[in-house]
Amino acid sequence: MATSANWEYQNGYLIETSTEIKLVNLSHPKFDELLNLESLMPQNISESSEVLVLSNTLLTLKSESDGIVYSCDRVVHKS
Repeated sequence: MATSANWEYQNGYLIETSTEIKLVNLSHPKFDELLNLESLMPQNISESSEVLVLSNTLLTLKSESDGIVYSCDRVVHKS
């Protein structure tokens, strides 16, 4: 599964809106001939997350929909 989205920062929240969803069935490719899974995935769905930490090296978010906390670290490689 791969997704593309637009995002914006607004009042302490990161708001992501899906623009494209691609699905590839690796385990049962013949299944795609029977049912188009991509057609079942809604487009332009928004998800908002509270920004808990935002720095040059760390982004921590708390999802508004399920309360799960996500973190992303940035690693700087020196050449």
